Amino acid sequence: MKTRYHIIKSYSELEKLVEACLKTGYASVDFETNAEPIYNDTFKPTILSVTFQPGSGISIPLQHFECSESHINKTWLEWLTYFGRNVIENPNIVKIAWNWKFDNQIFQRYNIYLRGTVIDGMLAKYLLNEERPNGLKDMVRRFLPEFSDYEKYDSFDSIPWSKKPLKKLCEYGCMDTDFTFRLSIFFESFLIKKGFYNLYRNLIMPASKVLQSAEKNGLPFDVELNVKLREKYNNLINEYNTKLRSIRTVQRYQNYIIKKRKEDYIETLESEIEELREEGKDRQVKTREQKLSRIIAGEYTTKAELKLIEEVNFSSQKQMVDLLYNSNHGFKFPVIAYTVDKHKKPTNNPSTAEDTLIKLKEHDKSGFIDTLLDLRGVQTINSTFIVGLGDLVQSDGGVHPTFLIHGCVSCNTKLIGKENDIRIEDICPKEVGVLNVEDKDIWVLSHEGTWEQVTHTINKGKQPLYKITTKDGDILRCTKEHKLLTPKGWKRVSYIFKHNLNVVMYDTSKLDITKPIVGKKYDEIIFRDIPGWDGYIASSEGKIYSVKIPGGRGMLDYNHPHELVPREWKPGRLRVYLRNNSKKKYSFSVSHLVWMAFNNKLHIPEKMVIDHINCNTLDNRPENLQCITYSENIKRAYTCTRTAFTSNGINGTNKFNTLTISKVLEDYQNGHTQAEICERYNISQKQVSGIVNGQRRKDIYLTKLVSMEYEGEKTIYDLSVNDKHSYITRSNFINSNTVSGRLSSRNPNGQNIPKTMVNPDVKLQFIPPKNQLFLSYDYSQAELRILAHLANESTMLEWFRTGKDIHLASACKKYHEDYNEIIKIYQDEQHPEYKLWKKRRKESKTINFGIVYEQSAAKLAESLSTPEEPVSKEEGQQFLDEFFQTFPKIKRFIDRQHKFMEKHGYCVSLFGRRRRCPKVYSENYGEYLEALRQSTNAPVQSAASDMALFASVIVYGKVKKGELPPMKEVNTVHDSVYQFILPKYITPDTIYNIWDICRNPSTKEYFGFSIDDVDMSMDFTIGRNMAEELPYIPGYDYNKLLREDFDIDEYYREYNKYRDIPISDYPKKFKKYFKESWRKR
Repeated sequence: MKTRYHIIKSYSELEKLVEACLKTGYASVDFETNAEPIYNDTFKPTILSVTFQPGSGISIPLQHFECSESHINKTWLEWLTYFGRNVIENPNIVKIAWNWKFDNQIFQRYNIYLRGTVIDGMLAKYLLNEERPNGLKDMVRRFLPEFSDYEKYDSFDSIPWSKKPLKKLCEYGCMDTDFTFRLSIFFESFLIKKGFYNLYRNLIMPASKVLQSAEKNGLPFDVELNVKLREKYNNLINEYNTKLRSIRTVQRYQNYIIKKRKEDYIETLESEIEELREEGKDRQVKTREQKLSRIIAGEYTTKAELKLIEEVNFSSQKQMVDLLYNSNHGFKFPVIAYTVDKHKKPTNNPSTAEDTLIKLKEHDKSGFIDTLLDLRGVQTINSTFIVGLGDLVQSDGGVHPTFLIHGCVSCNTKLIGKENDIRIEDICPKEVGVLNVEDKDIWVLSHEGTWEQVTHTINKGKQPLYKITTKDGDILRCTKEHKLLTPKGWKRVSYIFKHNLNVVMYDTSKLDITKPIVGKKYDEIIFRDIPGWDGYIASSEGKIYSVKIPGGRGMLDYNHPHELVPREWKPGRLRVYLRNNSKKKYSFSVSHLVWMAFNNKLHIPEKMVIDHINCNTLDNRPENLQCITYSENIKRAYTCTRTAFTSNGINGTNKFNTLTISKVLEDYQNGHTQAEICERYNISQKQVSGIVNGQRRKDIYLTKLVSMEYEGEKTIYDLSVNDKHSYITRSNFINSNTVSGRLSSRNPNGQNIPKTMVNPDVKLQFIPPKNQLFLSYDYSQAELRILAHLANESTMLEWFRTGKDIHLASACKKYHEDYNEIIKIYQDEQHPEYKLWKKRRKESKTINFGIVYEQSAAKLAESLSTPEEPVSKEEGQQFLDEFFQTFPKIKRFIDRQHKFMEKHGYCVSLFGRRRRCPKVYSENYGEYLEALRQSTNAPVQSAASDMALFASVIVYGKVKKGELPPMKEVNTVHDSVYQFILPKYITPDTIYNIWDICRNPSTKEYFGFSIDDVDMSMDFTIGRNMAEELPYIPGYDYNKLLREDFDIDEYYREYNKYRDIPISDYPKKFKKYFKESWRKR
């Protein structure tokens, strides 16, 4: 059923829309905007689309450029407010959306506040299946395939959001809300059927509300401090570079490479002069002689000449390998590790990674490695958390992170890189100049569809910048001298715009978007055993599966077939590899195996071949396969495809360069017949037809420039790319995030913000509103507490109940020492054995968390190793054995989880989340082990995260009801929750009430389980910025922190008086705060 759509043209029609929503009781809503951040002054909602019944949609025009400010005697805001008051704020109408957090923030921006029930289709889908993708378009492709790629109708997706015509935008918006309506109701019914509805309603949707509030509150950002930090880190980078260059070995190496470059350059010039003189080219001889004289005299003017005297680049992996290991003029350190390829196999390239350099420090007497590591750290902090965070500040002076309950993460990119998309600024020099990046192994996509290496990156300084827009909506910001590819070759942007030339474009969406195949239901698929190959079956879909159980010694499991991934051994021909009882692999054509299975044959008859009836060699369904003779097959090839008979390469040529493709397309647009094009370019009619009909090189298309707008002077960057000398640009590329159920965020990613003890500068930039403070509470060892509960491990539970330091207690148990005696040593930094027990505690902490993440003996040994004291795999195994001897029930819990995963293919958390791991049935042993690891790790991490999330929901609700004083949750970083709060509300009863909620939220009432044998624990801190983490003092006057004469030493003296009072004793020790509510006080 195709979506019918209508655009509201009068206030009376708007009133009818509200009546329709009231009548059906549903309103699926979706804003379209100009794509600016919500809290920027430039943000504009362009339309609001609404669906009240499946199959139709209504669009309300708002700030669209085709609309006047007056909407027939009413402003757009009055239209929006009328709809909001009567629909969004009506508790009798169920609201539906795909990512409600986004749309609701827009409603709240215009003072419209939700009442009633919401169904968020995106979160419903995520709960049903946490694996990405979670987007609406992807779900439409899967569940409503007849509307696949609806966003591309009439090239709608290629038009910028701020330029999309009203009619097209409304049609698209109505399809959005219609499909959201259909899918959300469908997913909601599945949530009920699968038993997830309670989790959806009592955790996922309330948590979304809390996180949306945190996004809206945002984090005020100290812009002045950011400017100072940029200067500080630039100076530090220069200092470290200077220090490195002052080291004698570096100087010797630098002198050598400069001398070697000059000698090679001079030798080349002399050779050229000799050849040119023999050819009688006196003018060119003279030019080279002048160059030679300049170089000998030490004068360098051209780029090539300046490159000869470039200093050592400490970011260059190639130069670092040469300096550290290879060159006789360098350090000549021993090679102790090599880099690995994408398959984790060692290469022949020595490693310069951080862990390798740390191990090399014992061989370094110059201090080079320490300084190099410092330089790398400072460069990372500067680019990611100083410059990067400053770029995220919106018009209200704050950073508004986006919290993701589902798993996808997004970032802005520019270039199509071979491994990842690359922002051009990240690989270019920060100052004006040229940077040689040949050794950084950066590869980008060229216009010919090949990967080419970037040899140099260039910062050209401030130049006039223009925003050019094509008729299809593609945007590029560049100088007017920048060259683009046209059917007439490379031309300047200004020339293209002036002469209205076609521009050749490369559709980058083909590079990362794969349309999901909509298959048959499971019970409609027929399976057949492959004769002679026990443990392998073929399906009626033309796929091959294994039913062997990994490590099962010949046991078969037909309930969980694992698809074998075929390999394309030549274009259009698929193969899989089978094993018999030996270790040897045998390759078979997929079509052969399917035909054998469905015809019950042990082999293909002699002098016969398997032919594809529809000539599609990738379609291996049994009904598409026939067994015919070689001669019949050759005749069919000639009749149906003609690929078997080529003459002089004309009919068989299938590779064209991009310029030729563009010329063919332009000629066809200009009215030339296909026959004329065949003759002009000496190619077949079939190939011309394939190009003009979008079947060959469909990633190439032509467009026109429609605007060229000056945007002021900006820093300009460029690249030098090997061979093809071109690169493709793209933006808004998306990543997976976590699928364990843990919270993640983007813009910025809070989980990656360094802790204060690592680098305080980053968090210093985040400040609370005026006259308020940060109140944070950091969950302590939450995952270990959950693990102890799930395993019912009495020893660990007892340690938690009695308030022991779990890691120190583990160390005491291992070394057979009395905890009460060792804790005194650990709390006294002057004690002679303090460092020993600090080290032992750290070792136990590594082991404890290694168990949560189910590390192998080898991985645990790697985590425990230091350059001074390496740990072997055997010692790692010994640590694991000792741990399980101390905590035997944890070992039994892990074994139970493994068995459950092997039986069901998923694991379940306390809250009822499911983590699906179909690779537990994989024949790849590594994938099998990873699935088993998830069976322990996912339930523990997910439950710990959900406990914290549910506690935040309860705190949020109590604040709204007035049961807790006013405070605003603004961020979560690692296991810490941050609130904004006035100093007068930071009292013992406030801290106690939050602690009482978080230590054991009322899960029994909502989710049917409770954790009665262990409490969550947390540490409360107060700060004037996010970096300041002052331990909470009960009864302290926190207005003092806002005074200029605040004395930090006096604060800690006061803290030492109360540090030993547990939060559980606050009601007894500070009774006056508990006698009356915060409101009465």
